[in-house]
Order: sequence, then C-alpha cells, then structure tokens
Amino acid sequence: MRGKGEGSIYRRADGYWVGQVEAGHYPNGRRRRARVVRRRRADVLAEMDRLRRVGRSGYSLGNSRTVEQFLGWWVDEVKASTIAPKTLRNYRTVATLWVNPHIGKVRLAKLQVTHVQTMVNELRRQGLSPGVVNQALKVLRQALRYAVGARLIDHNPAEHVRGVPATSGADVALTADEAVSVLKSAEADDLHALWWLALKYGLRIGELLELRWSDVDGDELHVRRSKTAAGRRTLPLIPEAKRVLRQHRLETIVSSIDGYVFCRPDGKPIDERRIGERWAQLLDQAGVEHRRFHATRHTAATLLLEAGVPLEVVSAILGHANLAITADTYAKVRADLKRRGLSQLGGDQ
Repeated sequence: MRGKGEGSIYRRADGYWVGQVEAGHYPNGRRRRARVVRRRRADVLAEMDRLRRVGRSGYSLGNSRTVEQFLGWWVDEVKASTIAPKTLRNYRTVATLWVNPHIGKVRLAKLQVTHVQTMVNELRRQGLSPGVVNQALKVLRQALRYAVGARLIDHNPAEHVRGVPATSGADVALTADEAVSVLKSAEADDLHALWWLALKYGLRIGELLELRWSDVDGDELHVRRSKTAAGRRTLPLIPEAKRVLRQHRLETIVSSIDGYVFCRPDGKPIDERRIGERWAQLLDQAGVEHRRFHATRHTAATLLLEAGVPLEVVSAILGHANLAITADTYAKVRADLKRRGLSQLGGDQ
C-alpha cells in the first residue's frame, strides 16, 4: 500500500502502466498532479520518484521544460537575491545570447555532454573571444550544479566540457596574404565594404554598425559613435575606400541620407552576433584559421606599421587612447606571429 503523497499506479487494459503523483505546486498555489504512462511498471515508478523529488525541491516546471526555461527560473529565483544587479544582468545576457540559441530548446532532463560541447564549438566558430565562451560555460555549469543538488538531474553535463584556452590565438592578426585572401573571398559579399574597413581602417565592430551615410562626407569618414572619446575621430578616405563605399551604396537600399551604412533589408541595424557568424563563415571560405572579429583591428595596426606608417598616426587611425596601447598591441601581435612561425619548424617537411 502506498503512503500519502506517494501517488497511485495501475495497469490499463492495453497493458501500459499508469502512475499519478503530486509533483509540487503551480504558481497560484494549486497542487500539481503529474500523470506518467510507460510500458514497464519499473519505468513508471522511477519517473514518479523523479517527479516527487522535483516537487520537494520547489521547482515545479515539470519534466518537459527546457534548458532555456530552467535557466530563466534559476536566474530570477535563485541568483537574483544573491548577486549584484550588474552581475545579474550579465547572467541574463549570457543565457539569452550565448546559451539559449544553441541548447535552450533541449529538455533539461535530456541534456548531454555532447549538447554542451556543441554549444562551445559553435560559439568558437562565431569568432567569440575565449573569455565570452568560457563565461557562457561557467554560468551553465553553475546552473546545472544547482539542478543536480536539487535532484532535477542526475549529473552535470557541463562539468565534462573543457573551456577555451586563453592562448587560443583568437586575436592573432592576419598576415598580409591572409587579409588579401579574406577580401578576395568577400568580393561578392553584400558586406564587402564592412570587411574592407575593418581590415584596412581597423574600425571596431560597434563603430562599423553605427556608421550612417551622413558620416561619409566627401573625402572624410567621421567615426562619431565610439565607446571612447579617443575613438571619435575623422579619417581621410583614400581612393580605394571611396570606391568600396560607393559600390556598397549602389548595391544597398538606402531609406534616407542618415540611414545606416550597414543594415538589414528593412533599414534596421545588423545584430552584432550575426557579424561574428558571417566573419567565421568568411574565414572558412578563404581557408584562413579562425580568429574572432576583433583580430581585424590588430591586423590593420600590423599592416599599417609594417608599411612604415608612424606609430602615432596608427594610434590616431585606430582611435587608441594613447601610443602605449598601439605599441603594446603591435608587440603582442608580432610575438604571436613569431610563435606561430617557429611552431611550423616541428612539422613534417
């Protein structure tokens, strides 16, 4: 005989076993009863035990709920009262932008190591920095540890997935030949002008996506919307830059003189995540090793300096706050390139 709250179980005429059990409460306080149907009696009993554990944990979203639903509940109900508002916003951003698009629709009870590893691989292919990828993995690990402790799942799949090494080379500059290959592959791309400005002028992704046609003024390009005061700058447009932008404008539907230079068909700005994805695809087409998009700034700095452009001029073009940043960037890039070159000595001839 089953005790109070343990539910009931019976066998239907078709041979299937049916179990009913109390599994927590709905948000309005009403008791939630779950029904389980399985071919084997043992499977029904095991599922009923799991549902009772979920009910006792205070999390009553049920077995069919997804990773996305669980993360939303965990952030709002578990973490919200224990972390600072800024950190809470970061957690929500990580869940919304980096985790949910890849594994959010997977049922929590069905989440496996392979799902998490695929998420990490996809984030890397998007060109995201090791820091962003590792932060996404860290937040997911924390959430799933709670799920294990609350007996919502039996193990934490994220514990078995390694993060991205900080020395992965995500920011190593492209060589001159690699930059040529990328731009060659991008010639038929509708964002060819964006890739060109990134590699030649070193504009940040945010600066590129905020550019408006009113910023293209004759012989000058005005970068008015930058994250730093030094970033707000005016750059001369060389003939090749004029040609690239003129061609881009001819191929783009412009709603107004102050419309975005790089936009969606409806005139709205492009999502920054989409640029990362398309950058990774472009590198694949060109046969170039993956880097995140920020490597374009290092590439521009390196190519300018190797062309004999003075350090202070390069600093002004890139919108660095001071010369030390430019010099440090160049030194790191050159060291990375030397390391890559020397590593080839160990390969087969």
